[in-house]
Amino acid sequence: MEPTQLDCQIPRAKGQQFKIILENPPKWQGREFTEAVWRIKVSFRRRFQLEHPRIGKMDEHSHSMDDSVFLHVANVIYLCSYSVRDILWLRALTVLAMLLAGACYWTCSQYGALGWQGAFLAINIFQIGLLIYERRPVKLSDVEQRLHDGPLSTLTPRQVQRVNNAAEWQTIEFGEVLLEEDQPLEHLILLLSGQAKVVTQKREIALIEPGQFAGEMSFLTGGNTTASVVALDAILYARWPKNYIEDLMQRDQELGTALQAALGTDLVRKLVRNRNNLLQAADE
Repeated sequence: MEPTQLDCQIPRAKGQQFKIILENPPKWQGREFTEAVWRIKVSFRRRFQLEHPRIGKMDEHSHSMDDSVFLHVANVIYLCSYSVRDILWLRALTVLAMLLAGACYWTCSQYGALGWQGAFLAINIFQIGLLIYERRPVKLSDVEQRLHDGPLSTLTPRQVQRVNNAAEWQTIEFGEVLLEEDQPLEHLILLLSGQAKVVTQKREIALIEPGQFAGEMSFLTGGNTTASVVALDAILYARWPKNYIEDLMQRDQELGTALQAALGTDLVRKLVRNRNNLLQAADE
């Protein structure tokens, strides 16, 4: 009778294949053969773990990690964190999940993974601290409150304070020019008091009132100014260098989006008012 050969794959043994040869195999059939093979593999596996305790220990740890409640709960919390929109809540849920995953790594003696988990945890806790610091209540000055209630209503109070601190506040008198037509835009301007007229080809086409921007169309399009802006009386206004605003919007995307919304809202209001004025003039 020819010897019977059984192949036995040992987990975590770097893919090594072991062969068991039975010189005088009994006449196993069906279920008896299956049970005999299973007993041989189990026996060989136990012997392998005794001879290689480190590999056997790793295999036991892998099974305990797979069955860890901490790891499953952490993954559920990770899924929940992906569904929230607020970045502060996202980081808070991530920290909670990391703590549970860290508990799993600790119980399974996975100290390398635990070290990386600690690094990620420290970064997220630091970012949470920055977010809380940025969102703490601030007291606005009278000018900042007017800006927040009016043209900069799309910005948070802290963003309004930041933009106002960078503003250059100036005044001009009647007849002075704020912007020249067909020139590169150097400053974005916001009127706080007084009125100015928009003139193109010696024809007045619009009026700028307190709480409105000047030069916003050129800022948004990146082209030259489309008209001149001339003061109709004494004006108090704030101005920001164009390059500064562009850099600020790139560095702080949240603030940049809020500023774009403020400029877009101001431009739409001007277009609606000009359309109403044209309709009223046509009716007359």
